[in-house]
Amino acid sequence: MNDSVEKSIVEKIRLAWEGVPYPGDSNIFTPLSYDDEDITDYFRGTTWEGHGVESLRGHSSAISTFFTPLAFHYWLPAYLVAAIEDPGELDTGLDSLISSLFPERDGSPSHEEQQERIALLTNEQKLAVIATLESIIHKWCSENKPMYDEKKALQYFYSIANRA
Repeated sequence: MNDSVEKSIVEKIRLAWEGVPYPGDSNIFTPLSYDDEDITDYFRGTTWEGHGVESLRGHSSAISTFFTPLAFHYWLPAYLVAAIEDPGELDTGLDSLISSLFPERDGSPSHEEQQERIALLTNEQKLAVIATLESIIHKWCSENKPMYDEKKALQYFYSIANRA
């Protein structure tokens, strides 16, 4: 995938999340867990833009497990952009991102939490997720890494997005 296609996907993500409100300082971390990774301190008061890939990788459990649905919705584009711009550096954060998008994967939020998270996404945002997943698969899929979870996540988003 060339740079212009990647830039187009990043722009699609930016436009899709334009105007999504900050979730509030008390709506970042799931209330029934212990924030031993300082997820709340790291994300408090930030926008979804401007996060370094290394920082997102270091806080990757936030996207897959510990964000509230509102926080997931708000900061998801940060992880999507990182997955487009530097998936190799995102590393384990890429697995966490996929886990957050694939409801049946081990370690993902409960089915109810996943439904609540996904319900917040607009169709435009779902299409941006699809474009990101397609890019990841195109860039990283090989015989050595067949990307089953990425493909299942993509199929899931195909099933819930209006692509007409």
